[in-house]
Amino acid sequence: MLWTILAVLLCSATASNISEIIDNIVEELGTDPATDVSTMVPDQDDNYMGNIPIQIMPIQYRIRLKTDMVNWKYEGKTEIVINVTEATDEIAIHALGLDITSVRVNSRYHEFPILDVLEDKNEELIRIYIKYNLDPGLYLLSIEFKRQFRTDMRGFYSFEWKDDGGWNNRMAGTQFSPYFARSAWPCFDEPRFKARFEIIVTHESIYEAVSCGAVASRTVVAPGWVTTTFRITPVMSTYVTALVLTNYRYIESKTRRGVRTRVYGSPSELGASKVQLDLMTELVDWFENYTGIDYPLEKLYLMPLDDIFVNAMENWGLITGKKWIVNYDPAKHTAYERLVSRAILAHEVAHLWFGDLVTANWWSDINVKESTVSWFMLLSNNDTRNDYNFIDEYMILEAHERAVRLDGGSMSRPAYWNPKKQGDIMQLFDSITYERGPLIYRMVYFTIGPAAFRRGTQIYLKRFAFGTATLQDFTQALQEGADSEGVDIDVTELINRYTLQTSMPLVTVEMVNKTCVRVTQERFLLEQPGGDPYNSPYNFNWHIPFTYTSSSERNDEPIILKERVNYVTLRKPATWVKANNDYRMYYITNYDLSGWQKMFFLLVDDHTRLTPADRAQLLSDLIVLADAEKIEITMTLQLTLYLKKERDYAPWKIAAGWFKKLLKAFTSAEKFATKVCVKDLLDDVVREVVAMGTNYKGLPLKDRLLRNEITQIAIQIGHPGVSDLVTGPSTTKDIDPEMRQIMMQKRATEDKQFWMGKLDVLKKSEDEQTIMELIYILAQTKNESSLRTLLSVSLNKSEIVTAGAVYIVAPEHPDTMWRFLKDNFDLYNKKMSKLPFQHQFLLEATVENLRKPEDYQDVQMFFNEHDPGAGMQGVMAGLEKIQQNVRWSQAHRYNCRSYFYSYARRRAHRYENNAVVDASSGQRKRKRK
Repeated sequence: MLWTILAVLLCSATASNISEIIDNIVEELGTDPATDVSTMVPDQDDNYMGNIPIQIMPIQYRIRLKTDMVNWKYEGKTEIVINVTEATDEIAIHALGLDITSVRVNSRYHEFPILDVLEDKNEELIRIYIKYNLDPGLYLLSIEFKRQFRTDMRGFYSFEWKDDGGWNNRMAGTQFSPYFARSAWPCFDEPRFKARFEIIVTHESIYEAVSCGAVASRTVVAPGWVTTTFRITPVMSTYVTALVLTNYRYIESKTRRGVRTRVYGSPSELGASKVQLDLMTELVDWFENYTGIDYPLEKLYLMPLDDIFVNAMENWGLITGKKWIVNYDPAKHTAYERLVSRAILAHEVAHLWFGDLVTANWWSDINVKESTVSWFMLLSNNDTRNDYNFIDEYMILEAHERAVRLDGGSMSRPAYWNPKKQGDIMQLFDSITYERGPLIYRMVYFTIGPAAFRRGTQIYLKRFAFGTATLQDFTQALQEGADSEGVDIDVTELINRYTLQTSMPLVTVEMVNKTCVRVTQERFLLEQPGGDPYNSPYNFNWHIPFTYTSSSERNDEPIILKERVNYVTLRKPATWVKANNDYRMYYITNYDLSGWQKMFFLLVDDHTRLTPADRAQLLSDLIVLADAEKIEITMTLQLTLYLKKERDYAPWKIAAGWFKKLLKAFTSAEKFATKVCVKDLLDDVVREVVAMGTNYKGLPLKDRLLRNEITQIAIQIGHPGVSDLVTGPSTTKDIDPEMRQIMMQKRATEDKQFWMGKLDVLKKSEDEQTIMELIYILAQTKNESSLRTLLSVSLNKSEIVTAGAVYIVAPEHPDTMWRFLKDNFDLYNKKMSKLPFQHQFLLEATVENLRKPEDYQDVQMFFNEHDPGAGMQGVMAGLEKIQQNVRWSQAHRYNCRSYFYSYARRRAHRYENNAVVDASSGQRKRKRK
C-alpha cells in the first residue's frame, strides 16, 4: 500500500498536467523580482570555468523524495522547468553517485524521445541525448533516481546523535556548498543557475522535515508516514538549499516585521539557546534596517548538526551549524567561544543578503559573498551588542596575524582568483578570503565613511537582488555610494590595488620636522620570493589611506597616498606620530629608530594616550617586522616592558601569544630566563585577575577574556600568584567554563590517575565539543607515551576530531606529533582525503612548529615519497613555516637569549640587594631593642 501511494506521489507529472505546470510558471514569471526569469539568465563571463552551458537555464524545481531512515536510503524525482535559449539536442545536468532510473523531457504538448543517457564521472554530469532538437522555449525535465544517504558530511547525509537519556537518534541533513547538491539529486549545481525550489518529502512521522521554505502542508499518507510539502522559495542557488529530518525540539520568536525565528536542539539545550535565538532575531532586524531590503522568506531557523565539516552554513531560511554555535550555553562554553559563536552566527545571517539574495556569479567572485559578510558580521555585532569592540579588537586578534603571515609569504594569492578546475574551488576558502578580504572592506568602510559604504551596499543589493554579481559590481556600487555622499576618492582603484595583486604594503613613517612626516611604501615580505606565480598589474604599488595620532591630535580623515615616497603635512605641530589609527587600514607600519623610541617612551609614560587597538597594533607590527628582519628583536622586547601597566585584553592577547611562541623555541635555560622577565610583567595584572574570582556571572565579557588569557600564560610560566585561583574545585557552581578547563589542565599535568580517568571518558564520548575539550586538557601532559595514546584515540574519532587533536597537540609537542603522523600516515591520509579543508589544515599544523634545518629536509623527503593528495597545500604552507622558523632562530635567537639572560641577572642582583637591605634592617632593629 505504502509503495503504491509513493509511486503516485513520485509520478504526478503526467502528460495531462505538464502543460498546466508550464503554463502556471509562465504566468508567475515576470511579476515579481523573486521570480523574474530575466534575473535567472546571467551574462556571459570570460572567467566562468563551470562545465554547463548557459543556453539551458533552470526556472523551477519540484523535488520529491521518499526517505527510509531505517535502511539509510532514499529515492526521488527531480522535475525541472528549463528555459532553452538556443536550439539543442543535448542537456547536461549535474548528478553524482545517483542511480538514475528514468529520464523524460516534455514540452507543453508532447514528450521527446531520449536516445541515450550517459554518465560523465569526471565532470560529475549526466548527458541526455534527445532525438530531436529542443527549440527555444520552456520544457519539463524529469529524472527519477535512488541512492544511499552519504556518511561523509556532504550532500544529503545521515548520522546519529545521543539524546538527554543516552539513546541513539537518527538524523539526516544536507551540506551542499560548494558543489555537493549534485550528489543529493540531479540539478544545475553552479551558483549562477538560480531557480525556485519546491520540496516535497515523504518520511517517517517520528521526524520533522525542515527546509528553506515554510511548511505548506503535512499530510498523513500511511500509518507512520507523512508527506511534508514546503512552499516554493524565491530564486536561489542549489548550494544554499537544504533539507533536515530531525526529532529535535525548538524554541521560537519573531522579528519586528513578523519573520518567525527558531533554534532547534535537545530539550536540555534549548533553555540556554535563547541567547542565540535573541541574537539571530536582532540581527535580521539590523540587516533589514541597514540594507533597506526586507528578508524575503517568512521564516529563519537555526539547526544544530552533530556531523558538519564547516562551522555553519547559510542555507536560505535554514542555517545549520555545529552544536556549540547553535546551542551556545554560557555555563558550558568559554568567553572566547561566546565571541566566536556570535561572529559566526552574524556571518551566516549576513549571507542571507550577501550570497543568498545576491549570489557570486562564479567562485572567482567569492570575495563578494564571504569577505563582505566577514566584515558585516563584525559591524552588526558592534551595533547589536556593546560589550566588545568587534570592528577593531576582534579583527586585530582574529584576522590580522593570519592574513599578514599568509600575505607576506609565498602562498599569497590575489583576492580575486579564478580556479582552473573544480578541485581548486576549495582553495578559495582560505585566510585570503576570510581574513584579508574583510580587512580590506573594513579599510574601505573607514576610508569613504559609514554613510557612503552603506549607500553603496544598498545600491548593490537592490541592483542585483535575486540575481548574481561580481567583485567589479560591488566595487562599482561602493564607488557610486561614495560619489553620492560627496566623497572624492577613487574607490575602484583603491579596492583593485588590494584585490588584484598579492601581498600587502609596508609603510615606513619618519618625522622630518614637527609639521611634516615622510611616508614610504614597499611590498611587505616575510621572505624574499623565489619567483612570483602572479604578476602584479600595479607593480606592487597601493593607494594608502593614511590616518594618524600625534602628540597634538587624532586625525581619522584618511589622506590617500599614491606614490612610493610621500610627504604629509600635519594639521598641528607634534613631537611624535603614530600611523594607522586602530589598525583600520590594511598595511604594516614601521618607523625609524627615533620613531620607535618615541613609541616606547609614550607607552611607558602613559599608555592610555593610545587606544587598546593601537597598542595591540604596535605589538603586532613589531613582532612581524622582527620576523621579516626589518628591525632588531630587542626593540620588540623592550616595548613589552610597558605591559606592567596594561589591563586590556587585546594587547595582552598579542603579547601572551608571542611569549608562548618564544618559550616553544627555547631550551630549558632560555625558558627559565624568559619566565623571570614575563613573571615581572604579570605581577600586577595577576593580582587583579585573581581578585575577579572564577565565576562568569556578573563579570563583563572583556574582563573574562583578560582573566582567562592572563591565567593561562601565568600557569605556563609558573607564576605563583594564580595558584589559589586554579587549585579550587572545578565543579563550583557558576564557575567560568574556561577556568574549569584551566583547573583540569593543571591537574592533568600533576595527577596521572586523573589523566587516565579523563582518557577513559574521552574514549566513550561521542559529543564533538566534549571530546575537543578533553583532548585540550589531556594534551598538557609532558609524557610522550601518553601523548601517543591520546593521538591514537583521536585517530579513531571523527575526521573533525582527528584534525582538531593535531591542532591542539602539535604546537606543544611538534616532534612527537610529526613522528606519530609519519608512523600513521596511511591512516591519516585515507581518513582525511575526502575533507580537503581539514586535510590541509592537519598537515600544516603537524609540521609548522618544527624548527631545525634537518626537520625541513625530513618533511620534504617524506612527502616526496608519500603523496598527501588534497593535503598538498598544507604541506607547502608547513614547509614555508619551517623555513621561517629556521631563519628566525638564525636571526634572533642570540639577541633574545642575551636580552633575557641579562634581565634575569639584573633581577637576581636586585633580589640579592633587597635581601641584604632587609637583613641589615632586621639586625639594626634587634640592636635597638
